[in-house]
Amino acid sequence: MASLPVLKLVLVCRGGDGYETNCYIHIELLFEGHSNSGQCTWAKTRQSKIMNSIHGYSLPLLSPLFALRAFMLLAAASVSVATDGADETDAMFDLGIAISDSKHPLLSWEAESDRTYSILHSSDLSEFTTLESGFPDGGAGQATLEFEDTNVDTDSQNTAFYKVVVDALDNEDPVVSSGETGTDLTENSGAGQVVYTTVASDNVGVHSYSLGGFDASLLAISTLGEVTLTADPDYENKSSYSFDVIVADAEGNTATQAVTFSITDVVNYTIMVRAYSYDPETGRYSHNTTADDLEFQTDVQGCTVWTRTAQGHDDFQGSHDHYNAYVDPIYDESQGTFKWTEYGSEESQEAIEETCVAEDGGETKTVSKDGYYKDKNNHSVYLQILSIEAN
Repeated sequence: MASLPVLKLVLVCRGGDGYETNCYIHIELLFEGHSNSGQCTWAKTRQSKIMNSIHGYSLPLLSPLFALRAFMLLAAASVSVATDGADETDAMFDLGIAISDSKHPLLSWEAESDRTYSILHSSDLSEFTTLESGFPDGGAGQATLEFEDTNVDTDSQNTAFYKVVVDALDNEDPVVSSGETGTDLTENSGAGQVVYTTVASDNVGVHSYSLGGFDASLLAISTLGEVTLTADPDYENKSSYSFDVIVADAEGNTATQAVTFSITDVVNYTIMVRAYSYDPETGRYSHNTTADDLEFQTDVQGCTVWTRTAQGHDDFQGSHDHYNAYVDPIYDESQGTFKWTEYGSEESQEAIEETCVAEDGGETKTVSKDGYYKDKNNHSVYLQILSIEAN
C-alpha cells in the first residue's frame, strides 16, 4: 500500500516591523521514511500571491493578511492518498488546508460519492490519533467535504499534522448471535412484553433493526433490537408466533434471523362458591337459596362486580341489594383451594367500582371443597366451594 502523505505547515516570521516583515511558510509533504520539503518567502503585503513548486507539488499560497498569526494561510496540494484497506485502487483527491473564521485548521477535499473518510491528527508526527472516522455519517453525498479541527487554536499553535484516509468499503453482513428462539409468554399476562432481544455485531457497526415475516405486524422492535408483543397474549386466539429480525449496517448489508415463540395455555375455571349459615345449637350448616351462590371466573382481569339481594339482619331490616367486587382469582389445583380479594359491599355499582379501583379495604378469602370459610363473623356466614369446571 502506498505511503500516506502528511501536510505540515509552519509559519516563521523574521525581520522588521509593519508590512515589510518577512514571513516564511515552511511546507513539508512527509512520507514514511522520507520527506519532501521546501520553503517559500511570504512578504506581508495585502494582496501578494506567491507560487512555489516543491518537488513537483504545486502549492499556491494566498496571503491577504493584516496581522501575523500562525496558520494564517491557504495552501493546497494535489497529492496521491492511499485508501486504508479498501478493495479499490488508491484514491486521488486534492487536499486543502485553510484557517476557519474561528481560527481553527480547516481541511477540505473533493469527496467520492457515498464514501466516508477518517481524519487523523498528530502534534509531532510521533503518533497519529483518529479525530473522526466514518465522516460524514452516511457517506459523502456532496462534492466537497470540509473538516474543522476545533481542538487546535491557530493563535497559540503553529504546527499540526493531518492525514485524510478513505475508509474501507463495508462489504460484510452483520451477524446475529441471539438465536432463533424467543421468550414464551403465559396467556393473559399483559401486553407489551419483550419476547426477543437481538444481539448482533458488524465489522463497522449495526445501523438499524426491523421486522419481517408472518407475524411482524403483531410485534414492535425498538432501536436497541428489543421485540415486544403489542397485544395481551391469548392462547385460544393465537398459540405461537413467527417473525424475522432484520439487522442492517450503514452500507445496507443485512442479516436476517428467523425467530419463534409460543403462548402457554392457562386453564380457566368457573368456580361456584356457596354461602351457608351456621346454627351453633345444632352444629349444622345450611343455605336458604341458590341466590346465595357466587360465580367466579379465573381468567378475568381487573375488577369484576356482582350484586345480590341480601336478607334482613340485625343491622339492616328487610331485604336489600348490595354490591361486591373481586380481583386476582386463583385456583390452586394441587391444594384444591380457591383464593380471591374481595371489596365491598357498597350500595351502588359506581361506589363499588370506585372502591375496587382504589383498592380500599380489600379482604383476601380462601375457600375449599372440604371446609368452611367463616366470611362474616357477625352473621355466621360461611363459604365453601360448590363446583369447579375447567373451561
